[in-house]
Amino acid sequence: MKLELEQPNLVKGTSGVVDLPSLGLILTSVMLSSGGQLAFKAALNDIGELQITLAMIIKLLTNPLMLLGLAFFAVSAFLWLVALMEADLSFAYPFLSLNYVAIMAGGAFLYNEHVSWLRLLSVGLIIVGLLTIAYGEKHWKLT
Repeated sequence: MKLELEQPNLVKGTSGVVDLPSLGLILTSVMLSSGGQLAFKAALNDIGELQITLAMIIKLLTNPLMLLGLAFFAVSAFLWLVALMEADLSFAYPFLSLNYVAIMAGGAFLYNEHVSWLRLLSVGLIIVGLLTIAYGEKHWKLT
């Protein structure tokens, strides 16, 4: 077995290639999913104490931020399915870890949540892992 450097323009995927638009769909899906979570948090902050009552459920389902979060999730799911038509699941799925990165950043900036050094280190490891996957798929081939 030897390791050779290749310089293809495309990443191999289910249909043969994953181009930049497919990667863009993956990343857009991830960002919309993260946006949905942040909108849910804002909606729940507006509502206050959560009680399981019919009135509370109606209040949640009519909250504009909750509806925005649900819309973000719906569009995210659709884009994810379209992206999977072109990309291998084993290539695309690790990019979902960017949800953690985006939600941690959003929580810190929007909701003043504390971010420890250990969380920052973890985010760095996630990013290094994703860069390894993305770069490795494009440039390295085991033969």
